[in-house]
Amino acid sequence: MKNLITIALICLSFNVFAAFPEALLEDFTGEYQDPNGSATVLNVEFGDLVMEDLEFFVEKQGTSLMLEAFGEEIEIEDIPQMIDDLEVLNISNISVLSEAFQAQLTMNHLDASFVTADSTKSYDINTLQVNCNNRSSQDPRTVLQEFLDSCLNEYGKITLAGVNLTTDGKETKISGVNVIADGNDLKVSLKAKGMKVKGTGEVYYEGDRIRLKITKVKAGIFNLTKKIFKELGKIQSDKIIVNRPWVTLLLDTTDED
Repeated sequence: MKNLITIALICLSFNVFAAFPEALLEDFTGEYQDPNGSATVLNVEFGDLVMEDLEFFVEKQGTSLMLEAFGEEIEIEDIPQMIDDLEVLNISNISVLSEAFQAQLTMNHLDASFVTADSTKSYDINTLQVNCNNRSSQDPRTVLQEFLDSCLNEYGKITLAGVNLTTDGKETKISGVNVIADGNDLKVSLKAKGMKVKGTGEVYYEGDRIRLKITKVKAGIFNLTKKIFKELGKIQSDKIIVNRPWVTLLLDTTDED
């Protein structure tokens, strides 16, 4: 119970940081086969708290998720639809290192499949690394706010060796992904269908939304910008607003006060 209370207090304290918290999570590895799953963590450090060789177990029961951790059982009610649709999930070696003005996340591999009444989708992601720098301390805010502001408004870099996306048997392979956001300027490069694709634009995190300006997307001599916006138009919703050259993602901020 003591460890569980400590973890809860840490999560609550995430609302009062003016920079990234000093923390380490080493080798989070897990698997899930609907409706059961398990995970292990090699090491967790947060201030004076150090915990090693942690184990977690989950079981989906209707619209709830039962979590067993630290000898306690916790019921998470009204799970998101995405979790309810999840059939298989395998995660290998997620590690996070967070210091005052920088944070790094690495992951060896993740594969997941989702099944709905309309479709079956699967994702296979290899060798992900995310680096973010916070160049200036701001007023206290949540870790998520700090992460988004630092990665999108100041400096963030994402590298991804490869990802395979499969929808109803149709596969799309992408490799060599590099995304750099530097002072709101955005550069993207990747390889898809044997072609090198490059994109430029701008990105802004504004508290309740993320605004993305897509200036140009090219594959060799071919300008793909119009095609990209045509595809984006298919996923437009009350949370995703597409108005060329802008794409706006509205965030749920109801729990931040």
